[in-house]
Order: sequence, then C-alpha cells, then structure tokens
Amino acid sequence: MRVHTTNIDDDGEPFPRAFKNQPTEQDGMSVDWSKYTTPIETKNRARKPNENVVIQFMAGNARTIPNQSVEHKPINNPPNQAHSEVLGSKKTPTEVRARFMDIYNIILPLE
Repeated sequence: MRVHTTNIDDDGEPFPRAFKNQPTEQDGMSVDWSKYTTPIETKNRARKPNENVVIQFMAGNARTIPNQSVEHKPINNPPNQAHSEVLGSKKTPTEVRARFMDIYNIILPLE
C-alpha cells in the first residue's frame, strides 16, 4: 500500500488516518497484492512516486481486524493485476485504524 507524505509523521511512520477507504468511506482501502507486483511498481503507480512510502501487511492480519475483509479486484485502466481492496469501515471505531498501525511494516521509506 502507498502512503503519501501528507499521511506520514516526522519519523517517517504513517499516521492512523492513512488507513482509510477512498474516495468515500463506502469504498475500500486500495492496496496491491504482492503476488502480482513489487514494492517499486506499487510506488511508481503514484502520481508523484517520490512523495510516497510503501508499507505492507498480511491480508490474514487485516482479516483479524473486526469487520475487515480483503478482496482481489484487478483493474484494467490503468492495468493493475495486483489491485485489491480492504473492505469495511475504518472511520469508526477508531480501534480499526489503531489495529492497522499494529500490523504494517515499511517496505520503501521516503527517499
């Protein structure tokens, strides 16, 4: 998953607000499945790759968070076989975002 610098603290770590559904709360949180991509490919899909870090977490760990599920949802335009979504509200309770904070690792930090 990419995280833009606006969602990164001074230590290079994501703020809890980075874990959100976009563009609306009814959508999912966009992630890439590592089976189909690399961290650098994920980073390079951003409009401004150098303004993003890449984090990872295991789908199984995300599924242990209450009311979260993970679905593989490839997209065609632009093509991304790795695209997946973490579904379920992340707005309330705030515990959901806190749980994501416990399961991620930074794979590509800011340059």
